[in-house]
Amino acid sequence: FYGMNSLPLGKRRDRWGREVFDANDAATAAEIVAYYERGIERFRRSGRVTCFFRAEYKCARGAAGECSWHTIVSHDLKMTRVRCAKVVAVSSDVVVPSARDPLVPVHERVGFAPVNALPGAIAVGSHRNFVVLGAGKTGCDAIVELLSRGVDRSRIQWVISRDVWYFVRDEMYRNGNSFANTGRFMRCFLEETSVEDTFLAIEKLGFLARLDPDGAFPGVCKAPIVSLKEVEALRTVKNRVRLGRVLSIEADRVILERGILEFSASDTLFVDCMAEGFYGYGNF
Repeated sequence: FYGMNSLPLGKRRDRWGREVFDANDAATAAEIVAYYERGIERFRRSGRVTCFFRAEYKCARGAAGECSWHTIVSHDLKMTRVRCAKVVAVSSDVVVPSARDPLVPVHERVGFAPVNALPGAIAVGSHRNFVVLGAGKTGCDAIVELLSRGVDRSRIQWVISRDVWYFVRDEMYRNGNSFANTGRFMRCFLEETSVEDTFLAIEKLGFLARLDPDGAFPGVCKAPIVSLKEVEALRTVKNRVRLGRVLSIEADRVILERGILEFSASDTLFVDCMAEGFYGYGNF
């Protein structure tokens, strides 16, 4: 569902060489990076495009309100002033854990890392226990990463401030996400008479899942997309902490809204998968 129209990303093609949607044709992180590098290089070769990443853009307006000068400040503080016909700027309010400070106070002796540092931390092997903070898509990915790299599930704690509904990729994209499949999903909204009954009906069809199939009704539908195999893996992690949001992390205990979680700072790594707001749509 993303990419450049002029440069195919998927591997599956029809007889005319056009991309064909395939839910199982998932690109790796390295493939996605290489894909966009090829796309950027095509723009640069034209001689008409200059790209600035991790930069801030400002427009100096003239007396009539027109943008007379464009100023671009890159991440290494180099300033570029340009005067051209068009500047295409992409702005986002999304701040990932690696680009911000922890959202809560963290004691200086506590191991605390953004999620993208997790593979390196596992490889070093300096921590035996892992505490994953966050139950959205990033938290799911962290849990799956830990399990896939051989970390024993008994060494994983999962802090879940609120249970969420997950979309199951296998059922969502069955038969190429056909109209018939979409109709089964939408029929639940037409036939059920309450929000809870609607979600339970969608869950019964396999489109939605929750960590505890017979547990409490999740209070929020962030709907991160996971595979059925990933859902099964997530359910094997039984050490789940449901004491509300984390308020602070002290030298040997976590202060949560409804309780305290004790830990050993010498061999525990906290994995930051927390979201600050929800992509501009308000706090969850």
